[in-house]
Amino acid sequence: MKKDVENLQEDFAKLRREFQSLELEWTNAYEKLRQMMGRVAKRAELLRRETDAEDGGTTTDGQSDARASGLTARQLELNQRILARRNRLAPQRMNGGE
Repeated sequence: MKKDVENLQEDFAKLRREFQSLELEWTNAYEKLRQMMGRVAKRAELLRRETDAEDGGTTTDGQSDARASGLTARQLELNQRILARRNRLAPQRMNGGE
């Protein structure tokens, strides 16, 4: 019985050390990831500022919308077409032309 208790205590101590090692490893990995994400965010902000500076603060119609929504100019154009089509179909649906 005493030997079983000692074995359990040894196993528990081993598991505790392994858990602490894994915890330290994950903490380090998380910190590295956090630092990388910070760098990416900083680069994105610098790129946005450079783009704004190149445009001189003024953009043509749609470009500011695309940047604000995160869509490219092409995606914004397609989105506008889809919305226009939906708007044309909406009156027909209301009049029973489903």
